[in-house]
Amino acid sequence: MSGTRFLFITKDLQIYKVPMPRNYIYKAIPSLHNQDVLKVILHYETENRKPSKLVLVSFQRLTLDHNGQYELTNDEIREGSRNFIEFAYHTPESLSETDQPLPIPTPVALPTQLEKDCLKAYIKKNMPQLVGAGFYIIEREVESRKKINLEHKNLVLNASKLRRKKGIKAYTQSASLPS
Repeated sequence: MSGTRFLFITKDLQIYKVPMPRNYIYKAIPSLHNQDVLKVILHYETENRKPSKLVLVSFQRLTLDHNGQYELTNDEIREGSRNFIEFAYHTPESLSETDQPLPIPTPVALPTQLEKDCLKAYIKKNMPQLVGAGFYIIEREVESRKKINLEHKNLVLNASKLRRKKGIKAYTQSASLPS
């Protein structure tokens, strides 16, 4: 069997266990109103209804509303998959040949060192079965996200260099076009 646990980590390193969202709406935590939090999703295998092995960790930065609630909208879902849509099937050559401005990659949410340490302390205290390989899984996920960010940046930089070699102006989406 498998299990999932949702956590919010606040700026002051408090961890709140959040129930699984229903219809993309997270349960309100009034004490966290209007705060930025790091959402952590722990996916794990279970034995006898207890977590036994951490499989995957994911991170996302959220801003909670005035009630301390978060609702995932279609725009946010689209924005979350933007990097995949823009860069998954492109090489620098194919990206440089488009007539459109080069897309700027959206940075992926990464936890700070303090947030990672806080998460590890939470796992050690509340889910001690996951400590062994769990810490490795967390570090591997962070390194993987850093690598993906770097790959997207390099893809755009190389496409821009190719455009300059061909004599095509390398405009980005945030840059203004000449008049």
